[in-house]
Amino acid sequence: MLKLIKTLLPLAWMGFIFILSGIPAGSFPAGATSAWQAIAHIFLYAVLSCLTLSAVQGRTGNGWRGRSLFSDWKLNFFVIAFSILYGITDEYHQGYVPGRFVSFSDLGLDIFGAVLGAMFYRFFKF
Repeated sequence: MLKLIKTLLPLAWMGFIFILSGIPAGSFPAGATSAWQAIAHIFLYAVLSCLTLSAVQGRTGNGWRGRSLFSDWKLNFFVIAFSILYGITDEYHQGYVPGRFVSFSDLGLDIFGAVLGAMFYRFFKF
């Protein structure tokens, strides 16, 4: 049951990001500065990479003496790449929302958040 929950959490978080990116530009509070938006991008993708790492940890197969077939750096790479690909599709989706546009700086913040989240997960191993 725990594995199912760990699998569904990143999918639910991706849905949450999708909903947020579908909000038209005029619907945001007046105090939503670019600094808060940058923090939001970093936070959303850091959580996504943490949840994804948590979901795939231990599901990558068993190698010699129960060790994962993927080393930690490979698993981090694939999870970060997955988060980046989702960030690209999210920016594409955002381009069709009224008042919103595709931003490469937002994608850069998403990438930074994904890397930060993977590092955080590896440090704390929750």
